[in-house]
Amino acid sequence: VATVGVTTESALCGDRWVPAVAMRQVMAARHVAATTPHIDLTDATLAIAMPSNDAPSPCVALMCRMCQLAEVLCKYSELRAALSICEWVGCEARRGSGLWHTCVEESEPTTATRVCKCFRQLGRVYKECSMYVDASVMHATSLEMLRRAHGGKDNSHVAVSLCSLAQVYGAQGRIDDSASLHEES
Repeated sequence: VATVGVTTESALCGDRWVPAVAMRQVMAARHVAATTPHIDLTDATLAIAMPSNDAPSPCVALMCRMCQLAEVLCKYSELRAALSICEWVGCEARRGSGLWHTCVEESEPTTATRVCKCFRQLGRVYKECSMYVDASVMHATSLEMLRRAHGGKDNSHVAVSLCSLAQVYGAQGRIDDSASLHEES
């Protein structure tokens, strides 16, 4: 069987074409975006629960996976599906499934960096959808949690959050606020 025109990321498996990794990720993320409105938080966390002492809580693990999928969809301009995942996760203004609130309440220093990365990912989706208020809430929450976790020390994660929030402020036209955050980072 010839594989002419097939990239190294996709191949023929027997007589069947196997899509590239990025395409499989987008397909999985689309499926998640379509099904999340029909699943409650308890069922979702039970499905992802990992029986291990060193694993993060099921809510944090679920948040990380959902945010990764939303980011994949955003990267490939599937903004409606990415936004569907964001709405299910929820935010300060909208409850959604309650996952956002649960992760904020359960956040501890050991998981704060992971949770904050998720908030930044959701913030990027909201920014791409021109939903700047929600984007700034996500980035501001991430920044606040990281500052609490790392104290007043210089930290690269805090700097990334500062830059992300500054970009949202810039998109909103809040140039002075954006400049001061860029300077602080």
